[in-house]
Order: sequence, then C-alpha cells, then structure tokens
Amino acid sequence: MSAQRRSGIIAALRRRLARTFARAPAMRAADDDAMWSTLARYCANDLPVAETRRVEAWSAESAERERLRRGLLRITAASRAVRTVYQREAAWEQLKRQIAATERTIPGRRTPLHTAGSARRLHVGRGHRTPARRAAWSAMIAAAALLAAGALQWSGRVDLFDWARAPDIRTYAAGRGERRSVELPDGSRVVLGAESAIRIDARRFARARTVHLEGIAHFAVAHDRRHPFIVYAGGAAAQAVGTAFTVRAYAEDSAAQVVVDHGRVLLRTGDAPEGTGVPLDPGDLGEQRPGEAATITHHVDLTRYTGWMDGRLTYELAPARLVARDLERWYRVRIVFADTSLARAHVTAFFDASRSPEQAMQLLATIVGVHYAQHGDTVTLGAD
Repeated sequence: MSAQRRSGIIAALRRRLARTFARAPAMRAADDDAMWSTLARYCANDLPVAETRRVEAWSAESAERERLRRGLLRITAASRAVRTVYQREAAWEQLKRQIAATERTIPGRRTPLHTAGSARRLHVGRGHRTPARRAAWSAMIAAAALLAAGALQWSGRVDLFDWARAPDIRTYAAGRGERRSVELPDGSRVVLGAESAIRIDARRFARARTVHLEGIAHFAVAHDRRHPFIVYAGGAAAQAVGTAFTVRAYAEDSAAQVVVDHGRVLLRTGDAPEGTGVPLDPGDLGEQRPGEAATITHHVDLTRYTGWMDGRLTYELAPARLVARDLERWYRVRIVFADTSLARAHVTAFFDASRSPEQAMQLLATIVGVHYAQHGDTVTLGAD
C-alpha cells in the first residue's frame, strides 16, 4: 500500500469517527490522539472500571457507535497479545509485515496481491468483493487507522478472517459495599469483592478461558486440562486448570496478589508465555510486580486473604492508607487523613463488615491514635 493511499484511508476513517464522536458527551476528548488512546485502552482491557462503563454507555447511544466499538474489538481479538504503545512508525512497519504475510492466504488468489518489483496492487471491483476479501480489507483499513494514531501494537500470528466474528465482551461488576457471585460459561464460579469487575469474551470462552480483573475476586475454576484458566490483573497473569484461588489487583496496589486455596497456580507477568511462571501451591501467597520476579510466601493464613467473602477484613501491620481505602470500598465513605504521616501508620486489626461504619471508623482511629470526625460521607482522621 502506498503512503498516499494509506494516508487517504486513515484520513477518511478518522473523519467518519470524528463526526460520530462529536456529539458524544461521555467521550469528548481534547484531541484525536486522546480519543484513540481511550478506545485503544478499552480494547486492550486497560481502562479502569468507571472508564470502561463510560465507553460502553457511549456506544449504546446509537447503532453506529456500537458498530464502531465492535469493529475495534474485532481487531483486538485477532491478537493473542495486545498492549498499548506509543511508537507509531514501528507499529506501522509491523502491521505491513503482518499484512504481507496474510495477503497470500486470501481465498481466490494464487499469487501475492503485490510483490517486490511489481506494480500490482489490490483492486476491489464489483467482481472481486468476496466476503473474505471484504473482511480482510476492512480489518486492514481499521487496523491502519488505529496504529497510525499510536494506540496499539500487537505480536504473534494474526488470522484476519477471525476478525469477522465480533467478540461478545461481558462485564460483571460489584459496586461499593457489594459482593457478587457470578457463574462463567464453563461452570467456574467467581465471587467479586467491593468495587471490582471482570471482563470476558463469552463467545470464545470455551476455548480461551481468559478473564481480566480489576479489584479482588475469588475463583473456583471448573477442571479442564485442555483449556487453562488465566486471570490477567495488575500486570500479572495467574494460570490454573482446576483450582480455587484469590486474586487482588486494585489500581493503587503496588503488586498483584494471588493466594491459593487448593490446586496449583502458575504466576507470571502478563506478557510472559502461557504455561510459564512460578508455581503456587495451597497456602502460598504470590506477589507479582511489573517487570520483577514474583515473590512467594508459604503457609499464609488464608482467612486474611479470603475472609472478605464473609465480610471479615483482617490486617497485620498494613499501612493505614491501604486499610482506609478498603474501608472506603466496604462502607461507602471517604476517609481523609488530617496529617499525611498518619497514612503511614501500621494497622493490625479485624473489621467486621456487618457492623456499623461508625464502629469501623472508631476502631481505625483508636489504632492510629487520633480522633475522627464525620460530615456526611467524609470521615477525617486526626480531626481536632
């Protein structure tokens, strides 16, 4: 594809998208790059829960927006590893190589669509528009526009014709002060903690049991040795076959935590190959920080990490700011430290979520050694 043709395609698609986005109050962006970045992060499961809901609410406002959203998800579904990048030229060069490799497989062609030293170019005429070619060409155009905006780059083998099947992305969420139990298509059960959400592709889940988590959740995985169950959260991946384990990865957490009830889990960074990672056995706590080796603690007290399912929050020498953040989620309040040094205090305590918010706030204030005051849903620790 010539540079002129590429630029024309991208400009045309961007104009169409700009018209669609212009009247979208939930998705107004300062510039095109910001708009593309938001959509790219949505497709890569890299948006916070609130942002994800805004994108989906925006797309539900019209059939055209929903078609655009699903079209971008098709592009993402063609890759096994999608990640955000900001190297436009490198992304475009990679796309060209992938297109060159896949063009030879389009049905009805016995020779490459264009080869080095030849002036042959793809001609889309009335007699040549087979469904397979239309799907492939549409995917190339959309991918070119997406990559030109500097949003996505992918690696691995790409099957252009799989893009014609849109993913069925489903989001399950629990709000503040809530717990929610969900049964997945394979029979696995998930318990979501407060302010947590998972996303799956229901259409492909039978052969690719992949879950994206933000927050905390307990997974009781249905046994299927041929199809590993993988949870992506906070830059980490936890892979299991038939296991029960808990994963925690809130946005403010410095590491993704995985605790195993029974069975075995492989813990690795999110971009590491499937089947690799550090094995975790029952009673093990694994912590995975981005770009670092996982750390393991053996024989932990499981109730500290799973008690939240029964409304019990247990802490041992935990920073007060993290305890306060958890209490905000469970009691639907906002906690403010009058002195920032108080947030670094260490807390060892047990909170029963069935008790009143006032009792929980009084306990936290007593442990930190200060008074507290509450005005509406805002609690101030260290108030005079």
